[in-house]
Amino acid sequence: MIEEKDNSMTRTDCVINQTKQPVEYLKGSPVFAMSLGAKELFHSNFLAWFWNNYSGHAMAAFSGWMGGIPKQAAFKAAEREKNNFDLTISFSGDHKLVIENKVKAVPSKAQLEEYSRKLSNEKHPEKIECLMLSLTPPRFCGTGKSITIDGGGNRNFTWGCMSYCQLADALQEASNSITGYDGCILKDYIASIRALSELVNNSLVEQGQSFFCESGDFSDLRITDVIRKLRYGQLVEAVSAKLPTSKTDLSGKDFLKGSHGDVFLHSFMTRSLGGFDLKYIVSPEQGPFVVGIQIQGSDLRLFVETIGGKVNLGNVAEELLNKKAWFDFSQVCGSGNIRPDSQKKGNFLKFGGTFLYRAKALPKNMNLEELSDLVVKFATQIEAKKQDIQETINNFC
Repeated sequence: MIEEKDNSMTRTDCVINQTKQPVEYLKGSPVFAMSLGAKELFHSNFLAWFWNNYSGHAMAAFSGWMGGIPKQAAFKAAEREKNNFDLTISFSGDHKLVIENKVKAVPSKAQLEEYSRKLSNEKHPEKIECLMLSLTPPRFCGTGKSITIDGGGNRNFTWGCMSYCQLADALQEASNSITGYDGCILKDYIASIRALSELVNNSLVEQGQSFFCESGDFSDLRITDVIRKLRYGQLVEAVSAKLPTSKTDLSGKDFLKGSHGDVFLHSFMTRSLGGFDLKYIVSPEQGPFVVGIQIQGSDLRLFVETIGGKVNLGNVAEELLNKKAWFDFSQVCGSGNIRPDSQKKGNFLKFGGTFLYRAKALPKNMNLEELSDLVVKFATQIEAKKQDIQETINNFC
């Protein structure tokens, strides 16, 4: 067992002012400033430091999420990125606590299913406890603090769901007894994650609120990208809940490996704009061929995409447009023009030679429910037209 660090000779405690408003506190926090270089990595590294130096306090703080680990099990080590998991806490008797850390992304149930399948191949999987730590509470846990996931091979894994706000509460007792410089750093860390949690969760999309209306400019804190990506992660969640789960993939798996009829959803950030993709695999034998919906900023794009295939993308896109099998914006309200103007630039905009699209600005007052309903309508249109789309692809191979 690792002995706790002697911190008695370090400088005296400082006072952390936790009464400041979140933005004001974060601007003045040295711990938050240090976290900006690699947000998720920073928090995983900090928790590994806490476990390795203050294991007794750590075991007390995480005890509510370690029900399957015997109380007499001794702490051995906290390891980063072991077997591609963010944090693995090892104990005597081959017991482990595996922690997956989400700061920049909304946790998804599909990801936990993927992680559970990986854990099924570990030595002594029956001795593994699992914890999802996230900045935003995962909605799939409901009001509970855990969810049971099938890892395959008749092995189930119970994943605890811990928010950073709950982490701050769990660490509070340790911060009251750890003195000196380390205690001061821990207090700053706790106050920082409280402020960050409050700020981010207050910036997420509320029911009925405009999806495209942001609550403030946090560019000085360099967390605008996190907030935007999380908001589009909410859109992924909302769309996923309305699609058949058997055909929807949120695990981050490469869509190039998808099968006919698979649907891939993900959120992203490019050029400081949040974005959402729905990729519907129509013809994997040809490359694959993708028919999709993309939202970036308030721009709606209907697209076709192929990578490494033998399909003449331009001809397929033109044929789908002419037959009204795709690129039909009639379901979208608002007065925005469809781009491009065919009299000037042809019928399509493009990224490279593999992604052709038509676009239209969405109404600024659309809420999350309306936006997810619109995406599902387009996805349903693809499903209804997939045979026509497949025949068009075959004609231009």
